[in-house]
Amino acid sequence: MDTIILIPAYMPDETLVGLARELREKQFHILIVNDGSGEAYAPIFERVSEYAEVIGYEKNCGKGYALKYGMQHIRNEHEDFRYFVTADADGQHAIKDILRVSEKIHETGGIVLGSRAFTGKIPLKSRMGNDLSRFTYAIASSLYLQDNQTGLRGFEVSYCDWLCSIGGDHYDYEINMLMHAGKRNIPIHEIPIRTIYSNGNKGSHFRPVADTLRLQAKILIASIPSLAAFVCMLAAIFFLRHYLPLWTDVFSPNAVRDVAVVDGGVFGILVSFLLNTCTYAMRAGVPFRLSWRKLLVSVIRVGAYQLLLRLLCGLLHFPFVPSLVLTILLVLVVEFLLLKLIFLLQNRNNTDPRTRNL
Repeated sequence: MDTIILIPAYMPDETLVGLARELREKQFHILIVNDGSGEAYAPIFERVSEYAEVIGYEKNCGKGYALKYGMQHIRNEHEDFRYFVTADADGQHAIKDILRVSEKIHETGGIVLGSRAFTGKIPLKSRMGNDLSRFTYAIASSLYLQDNQTGLRGFEVSYCDWLCSIGGDHYDYEINMLMHAGKRNIPIHEIPIRTIYSNGNKGSHFRPVADTLRLQAKILIASIPSLAAFVCMLAAIFFLRHYLPLWTDVFSPNAVRDVAVVDGGVFGILVSFLLNTCTYAMRAGVPFRLSWRKLLVSVIRVGAYQLLLRLLCGLLHFPFVPSLVLTILLVLVVEFLLLKLIFLLQNRNNTDPRTRNL
């Protein structure tokens, strides 16, 4: 078996012991990181050490820190493994689904996510923020993911250096990892998994407000190059709209608007490409890949800007600035819906009876 299972654990219960025992029966090597759970939980880690390798530290540092601590250990002590799968310690992930993620990462490489459907009765603190992060991640990365907060993930061990270089020590690390992967155009694959919540998901240490804000902050920070390019695009549009009539009288007012939007949009695409390439191509670990899909989305976005502005300003005679604001908001919503539609079409045959909610 060339796959290691990495499980960060903070104040676990007996569920962790059963999980490690079952995974050991499947011939996996299990690495459990004790994220400063304290002396009261020493007996559980002692029992789980019969089935798993246990490492850790005294002070609680957060899930992201625990994951990176485990990855560093894998990189330094288990270089013979080719893949690793991260799973939660609270019983949210079925053994069969962990096996399926392991099988998938062998087939595809890249990153594999075990994605929950979020249907049926979902605890409020588990549902909170998922819709928001799904929207903001899709807009920021031009990629729709069904579940970008899942803890069940598969990776290549060769990614460890890069993964350890990514910021975030708490739950925000997992979304930040996917933001960086999306910016570098690393292949991300999703497979459906069962949605399991025991006792209202009381075993989760996710804090709805604080951790949701951290997640959104990481998406925002990772999007700074794109946001800077967006500001450059707006500046170019207003600059051309103001000065183009001074340079030539060939264009009508409507033509000036169209030229400003198209040229400004193309300028924004170029700036976004340069800033994102310079920012993320310099990261260690895995190569930076170009994405023709993202380029196509960007071109379509600029075309949508022009068509909507022509409708609002030319036909309905709305003022330019309110029309531009409304156009941007409408394009964001439509872009999200299109990305989701593409995801659904790509995964329409990717169903499994084992993925029903429990």
